[in-house]
Amino acid sequence: MSGVNNYASATELRAIGGGSVVRGHSAWNEAFDPATGELGRVIADTHEVAIIAGDGACRTLFVHAGILPSFLDGRGNATVAHLTQRFRDAVSRAGAAFPTADKALFGSRGPHWCRNLALGAEREACNDVATVLSAVNATRMVIGHTVQVGGASTRCGGALVLLDAGISSAYYGQATAFQCSDAHGAAIQELGGSRQLPTPPAAPTKYG
Repeated sequence: MSGVNNYASATELRAIGGGSVVRGHSAWNEAFDPATGELGRVIADTHEVAIIAGDGACRTLFVHAGILPSFLDGRGNATVAHLTQRFRDAVSRAGAAFPTADKALFGSRGPHWCRNLALGAEREACNDVATVLSAVNATRMVIGHTVQVGGASTRCGGALVLLDAGISSAYYGQATAFQCSDAHGAAIQELGGSRQLPTPPAAPTKYG
């Protein structure tokens, strides 16, 4: 949607471009244009930046790359719904140029691209996780984006789940899923079976 389509293979671009990679790039951009493209309009209308699912100990915040405290609203409540509205406002204002309409949301520290929680120093990352989870009244934050070698992992005593294990054959071909139930706690479902995850404290804990 941003016009950066280097992830599309040359084979696919030729297929939609009548044998031409150059025409394929144009056709791809047209299809994903958030204002006029068939696929772009669907994403623009239905994409949610973050969602909260589950109840009790399974109440979980899901977001592609992570939410930092800077994206909490002024009342101290998490802006889960507001983040999605920001996305849609940016798309409606700027069309295909939407990444420049909200540089914070689409920047390197935004929920689509952030790696601070996955790769940052433990103290700072876990304090940020605790702040956000407390604001949304959730037990865990589950993120993707930063591929984990050897399978999904956790940080912050289980409060942060790094779920991206490289499901694509271009990476590690490891299919993983997050599952949580009050009776059995949280687990990672993998091709080899189920792996239990640590249970974080009932209330998000910050480092001193």
